[in-house]
Amino acid sequence: GAGGAGGGQGTNGTSSDPQAVAARVDRLSREAQDYIQDADNYLERYNGYKTPNYTDLGALSQLAQSLSRKAHLHKALLAALPHKAGVAMLQEQEQQEETEEAEGAQETEGAEEAEEDAMEVQEAAEAEAEAAEES
Repeated sequence: GAGGAGGGQGTNGTSSDPQAVAARVDRLSREAQDYIQDADNYLERYNGYKTPNYTDLGALSQLAQSLSRKAHLHKALLAALPHKAGVAMLQEQEQQEETEEAEGAQETEGAEEAEEDAMEVQEAAEAEAEAAEES
């Protein structure tokens, strides 16, 4: 696309400061890498746990889907950031996340807590898979 570099004049003023936007983009890109990695890991694990003995398949599947959706969101966001649409998408995504949180979404503290929850599910899944193998 042709270079529309200076398009950050938001009416609400929250994202118009270029440094703030740059910092946020930087943070998001790091988060996105984590989410994408997590999603890959969990989808891999989920596919490995398709055994009749594995009882909590639903939870693991849900987690994998949620992480995967988030990774795709961030991937799309990062792809758009070089363009003027990036800032608008950034705001839209944050608004969407706030809405989801208001509706009782799982993560309140963001990536770190989601990661901790994910680890717990992962450990439980591994323990159950091992128990299933022994029986």
